[in-house]
This record gives sequence, structure tokens and C-alpha cells, in this order.
Amino acid sequence: MGRHILKEGKEMISAILNLGKSLGYVIKEEFPLEKKPGNPPAVDVAWLSDEDHDFPLMIFEIESKVTSSIANNPVKVFGQPNENFEKPLFFFHIFLEGTKESSQIDNLQRLFGLYNYRPYDVSKDGELTRLIIDIISQHRRLYRKLNLEDLIKTFDHEIWRSADIEKILISLETRRFTANYLKTYASLSFHNPDFIKHYLRFLELHVHSHPKKTIPQEYGTYWGDVWSDPIHYGILVHSFPAKSTEYLQQLRNWQEKSTYLTMIGPHFGLSRDYDEFILGLSPPFWAFLAALMKNCPEGVQYIADQCQLILEELKESAPRISFFTALWLLHIASSISSYNHFEFARSVINSKGGISEFFLYNPLNSIPLEGDIDTESDRKWSKELQERPVNVPDMEEFRSKLNDVLIKSDSKEENVLHLAFEVLLDPGIHANWAQRIDRILAS
Repeated sequence: MGRHILKEGKEMISAILNLGKSLGYVIKEEFPLEKKPGNPPAVDVAWLSDEDHDFPLMIFEIESKVTSSIANNPVKVFGQPNENFEKPLFFFHIFLEGTKESSQIDNLQRLFGLYNYRPYDVSKDGELTRLIIDIISQHRRLYRKLNLEDLIKTFDHEIWRSADIEKILISLETRRFTANYLKTYASLSFHNPDFIKHYLRFLELHVHSHPKKTIPQEYGTYWGDVWSDPIHYGILVHSFPAKSTEYLQQLRNWQEKSTYLTMIGPHFGLSRDYDEFILGLSPPFWAFLAALMKNCPEGVQYIADQCQLILEELKESAPRISFFTALWLLHIASSISSYNHFEFARSVINSKGGISEFFLYNPLNSIPLEGDIDTESDRKWSKELQERPVNVPDMEEFRSKLNDVLIKSDSKEENVLHLAFEVLLDPGIHANWAQRIDRILAS
């Protein structure tokens, strides 16, 4: 057959070439079946595993419509002796325009189906999806690793627009390709909200999988790789209210039963890194998890309990250390009207002379350990923490003033799942997360 000149055929060839490239193959158009001068027969698209290989792993032939000569393409491949042309792993025969009477295509299937051959009438509903899933199935026979993001981006091609992407993704997942599904789905969700449902679907499978059957997932960030478990449980509590009790229990198990100590607690002296995390980052991290679980008061209450355990160990410490945890406990407690937690944090601050009104309603993103001060906000915290101090008011007044501060900040409304994905994906998110967390808690 000669080169395709009709738009539909050229677009299908382009789409298949891009698909092969995303899967890591060497892609060839009009690949000759014989090495001889002149004009030897060729296939529309060939996928090879290496540039130096003589025989393709997969072959694609595209027919604009069903004609009496459609058998010629499989015959030119399967009719040759193996000495001349080694048979492909699979032959995909694609018909862009079928007929109401499918006997000709059915005859091809019966004749060549004994080989690794299958015809596809992509003018029929579901056939395009079946074609892609079959291609993925054949690819899985050869390779386990997959660049999922590159593959998904190829589906933006006009040819693939009618394919069922969800079925294709589920096919990838069930075939257990090694890929960063969670990272990819989260990244793509910022531009295509459909990927939120794909993320949540896979996350549920991921957390319920037996450890030996879990496909390893990496985000490539501190928060995403070290603290992904509690973030995942928070996302699930937020997204599946009917299952919030189940996922909150999994958070409890992670916090209390992973080791002989709680995962995030006042276990000072284990290492400097751990001390830095507990003192300087865990309070807003707990607040972030509380923001994720805002629709589950029991979950926020549990988080307030954990935060208070740390503050109880710090209540005799200097204000520059103890006030950071106390501040975030105030903001967590006020979000669910937890009087006892609020009053405990309030008493810690007021018993030491109060705090700058600015910090009371604008808790910092993080604080350093003493000796590590190197930013303007660090210096401000150390020098101005109790400059012109005020006492923490009761909860009702605190809420009212906090609301005024947040309104004046003129920040956009936060999407809590987008913030969660940013925490998992952005290595520097903790440099500017405080007000965003506070806005969700106070909403």
C-alpha cells in the first residue's frame, strides 16, 4: 500500500507514532519488510525496541475503509518465511471506516487470528479504547516500567479524544505497571480536574493493598516521601465522608502504632532533625491535616489532642519555642470550637506575658531552632514576639479578629485538595503555607 494522503489516515499514523514514542519504542513510518532496492512492501507504522533491530515488535496497518484488498496487508507480513521476516509480537490492523456488514473484517479475524493479529473498526463505539488497551497489554509483555505522564499526554491527540481514558488508566493500574500514579494524577489535576477522581481511586487501592502488593509510589519531595501516609489519610477523610471513621482510624494507627513511640510527638533528643521538625514544622503540619479533615470534627479533635501533647512538654520553655505550637493549637481549636484545647493554649501564652498581636493572628510558616536564624521572619519572631504584647482573648473574640485579618489579606479561596497536592509535590511549600492553612481552618 502507498502512503496515506487522506487527513484521517495521516492523523491516525501520527497518533500511533506519538504513542509508541511515549512508551519508549523506536518508531518508524513506512517501514520496509524487505531489504532490497526498489520499492519493497512496507507497513504503515513499526515499533522497534532498538534502532539497530531489523524486525519490529509491533506493526500497525491503517485502512481508510473496508475494501476487497484488505487481506493484502496481513498477507504481506504473515505470508513471508521466517528467514526473510521474523513475525512481530503483534499486528494491529485498524479500519477508520467500517461497514454495517462486518463479515470481511470477521473473516480476517478468523483467518489470521491464529497469529498475533487483531482487526479494529474504530468507527464503532468502544473500539478505539479496546485498541489502546490491547496495545498496552502487549507492551506489558515486554516492559513493566512506564512513563505515565508522557503516555497520558499523548491522549491529547485529536484521534484519541473519544477514547475512555478512565478505562485505559484502570487497565494500566490492574496490569501493575511500575509508575508514579499518585504523583502523575496529582500533577495533572491542576489543569484537568478529572484527574482528581483518578487520584482518589488509585489512592484508595493503594492504602488498602497488602504491603507486598503495593506499587511503590514516590513524589520526590520531603513531605511527599516522608510524610505521605498521614496526608493520604487526611485526603481520604476529606474526600469520602462516609468512610471518615475508617480512614481516621488508619491515621490513628499510623500515629500510635507504627513504632514504640508516636510518629509526631514530644520525643526530644532522638536527633536534631527530629527536634527541628517537632518544634519548627509539626504545628503547621498538624494544622494542615486538620484543614484537610475540617468536615470531620472527630479528626480535628484528635489532631488537637496530639498538638496539645507536644505543647504540654513545652509549656515551661521560652516563648520563642513554646508559642509557635501554642499559636497553631489556638487556630486548630477555634476551627471546631474546642474550648479545652483553646483555653490550654491561651493559658500558656497569657501566663508568659502575652504575644504580639501580629503573630497572634498571623502564625509563621515555620520557626528555626536557636542559632539557625537566617531570614527576616526568623529575626522578627525572635525580636518582636512579645513587642507590645496582648493577651489572647476568648474564643469568640479571637475568631472575629482572625476573620477580619483574613478578609483584609485579599487571598483567593483555597481548594483544599489542591493545597494537599502542592504539599505532596512542592518541596518548598512550607515557606508560604501558613495563611493558606489558616484560611481553610477559619472558613
